[in-house]
Amino acid sequence: MAFANRNGQALKARGLVETARTTLALANMELAKMDCRHHLQTRRIWEFDQVMVSLTQGKWFAARAMQSGDKADWSDALVQLRQTNAEAKSLHHALLSGSEEPLPISERPLAQRNSEILFAGDVPIVPPVNPIILLQGSDFEMGRQYARQVVEIFGKWVFARQAGRPFSEAEKLELSRWEAQMQQHAPEMIGFCQGWAAGAVEAGVPMSYEDVLNIWTGCRPPARDYFGLDGGLPDDLYPPACSGHAAWGRATRDGRLVCGSSGDHDCGYMATLVIYPESGYPFIYTPFSVTGDLPKIGPVYMMGHPGMNNQGLAYVHHGGAPKMIEAPQSWGYGIRLGTAVFHILRFARSAEEARQMEASFPIGDVGDFSGVGYPGGFWADEQGGFVTESRQEPEIIRTAGQMGETDFLLANNSALSRAAEAAAWLKAQRHNWDWDEHAGWYPKTLSFGTGLSAVGQEAQTQSLFAYIYLNSFGRNRYAFEQLNAGLGQIDADFMRRLYRTAGSLPEGDWKHVTQQWRKTGAWGEYASGHASNALVAVMQPERGEGGRYALCVGTAKRGLPPHSPTGATPIYGETNAFWEVRLASSPSALTAAARQTAEQDAAAARARLEKLNPQDAAGARLQALLDAAEADLARPMPVDGEAADYARAVRAYTRAQVRARQIVDALE
Repeated sequence: MAFANRNGQALKARGLVETARTTLALANMELAKMDCRHHLQTRRIWEFDQVMVSLTQGKWFAARAMQSGDKADWSDALVQLRQTNAEAKSLHHALLSGSEEPLPISERPLAQRNSEILFAGDVPIVPPVNPIILLQGSDFEMGRQYARQVVEIFGKWVFARQAGRPFSEAEKLELSRWEAQMQQHAPEMIGFCQGWAAGAVEAGVPMSYEDVLNIWTGCRPPARDYFGLDGGLPDDLYPPACSGHAAWGRATRDGRLVCGSSGDHDCGYMATLVIYPESGYPFIYTPFSVTGDLPKIGPVYMMGHPGMNNQGLAYVHHGGAPKMIEAPQSWGYGIRLGTAVFHILRFARSAEEARQMEASFPIGDVGDFSGVGYPGGFWADEQGGFVTESRQEPEIIRTAGQMGETDFLLANNSALSRAAEAAAWLKAQRHNWDWDEHAGWYPKTLSFGTGLSAVGQEAQTQSLFAYIYLNSFGRNRYAFEQLNAGLGQIDADFMRRLYRTAGSLPEGDWKHVTQQWRKTGAWGEYASGHASNALVAVMQPERGEGGRYALCVGTAKRGLPPHSPTGATPIYGETNAFWEVRLASSPSALTAAARQTAEQDAAAARARLEKLNPQDAAGARLQALLDAAEADLARPMPVDGEAADYARAVRAYTRAQVRARQIVDALE
């Protein structure tokens, strides 16, 4: 249904969700100013988390009402969201005023329901520590393991939403066309999809092969115009803000490759996959959703980032989506970015091989609304890296030095290369676009309104690109300045600091700031770390068994400002801490290394807690974190287990790492 015709209840709910997110982000900025030893901090964090649970429930109820159209469902959603907004506002006011009174916010009980994650009633809560899934064996067996482990972690509901869909004859025909492309260019994924369907059925979810294939490919024909606007307006404008950075050689402290990435969206139900295939190379990859879709955006076809394999190859980022530079007459069927990344990480030994593989794929569905419906990304190894901005008509492969970089590269949500002016959408309004030698393309004005509020397809296209590229330009400039200033000193800690450095809000009250942003796009200082980081990851790929992969759910530091009035996606139970795993030679070796890291982290946490005054206000909360870490460390190491056995242990040990690191970070 066209955006302008969405019913009034949906618009009310959307407005309430955005207002609650923004208020909570502003409250979180104030909460971050409190020392962990402040006697009220524990209470205020608890209140924040209760309001976040309420917001999650409200969003869930609204999604249910959208499907049912039932008045009672809409009433439940709107009542919940109004209560959420009232509580968020009272929390923000209490933090601003310095009130020491506890707020009258009721506890939302949480419980596990035949799964590892927590539920508030029947509403699933995004886990604050990203779960790890281990797969090993044939393509079919790995797909089967994937489905069973996802259900074990999240519950049957997560696949039930995708299962049993009745496909029309036209949709079946489209599925067969996309399947033929997968069979030709990434045939191993056919067996994986078949195994996924079988594993879901074994886990109690009647999922067909077509249901799974649809997650990877979709069942619509390729878009004929930018963002798929030829088919009508999408439901909403997503706030794109993903980032990727890679450095090597002269830029890094030891000459080795190090990468930092973020996925920036409404944090969903995701997991990190560690894959040991029968053929090809072991690799790690984090899709943004276990079911290949995201709120606001819709299908992203199992896309995510980052990833790395045991040959030292890194997939850093999607490379600047939306780029959409290839000539429209070259668009069509092909494989999705998620499929391409799975294939390349599994079979490529270097960045050069990754580039050759990308070049061999069909151009694909360039105009898909997600911006990631076709191959082309940001890859690196110790010898260098590249960002694919366009694969033909024209071919644009950006490498270090072209934008003034010294052995580093960056990407956000725009094309940077000067040659990108060949894009038809940019040429159509060339007078409104300018180029910076370090940060790429940006619009001079937002003359067509903001996003989907613009009238007419051409205006909507220009407005979407202008809105996205202006925001990305600010983050491009920030990343270049930070990486360039750090030449010779960049390492994993540098990448973590990159995401813990805050930008700033514009001056003025929020209403005025929002109005000015909608008119001109004006904002404060941009940064890679901001309030819509759904995940932050740091990689140190190596050839062999030494590669390290660290990930934090949400922001790497509490209270980072949003990058726009709609760019806040707070989460429940934020930790601001990373777990770390090594891509070892086998699931058992990876598990043993994760346990060893957890033991070291727990020892460091104990040492700091022992120095804490027993009467300190932070003591009880930090001790509870240590108790949780030690409970997870109590899980014994599997002996001659299956992939799922090691996966359960790794999830316990990485949770222990995060809880221990929360203590260390708090007391530093």
